[in-house]
Amino acid sequence: MQNQGNCYKNVWILSGTSDGPVIANRLLELNYSVFASVLTYKAGQAYIENPKLHIITGKLNNKDQIINFINKNKITCVVDATHPFAVIISKNLNKACKEINTPLLIFERKSLIKNTNNFFLY
Repeated sequence: MQNQGNCYKNVWILSGTSDGPVIANRLLELNYSVFASVLTYKAGQAYIENPKLHIITGKLNNKDQIINFINKNKITCVVDATHPFAVIISKNLNKACKEINTPLLIFERKSLIKNTNNFFLY
């Protein structure tokens, strides 16, 4: 993702404390304005202070809330870096972004398990 010139595009990241701050920092380095959604105030403290970084705390309950947030904040791209088990928010993000034609990037972590054949041994 590259930001040309002084274009301050708004990117919205939904994430926890491990991947979100890294993604946000890189986008800030590329001159993007970043909105980062986290569930708790403590999770928001993992992010650096930056005038172009906006931390949003709390749960999004449905697709309509997501669409309203995207429209209100003129979000040009959404990054889903939520936990792999956060199925409901990921589905709602997908539906909302499709409905209003907003790009959705899905961040996937590498598995720490190299061989699942003998994962559960008794």
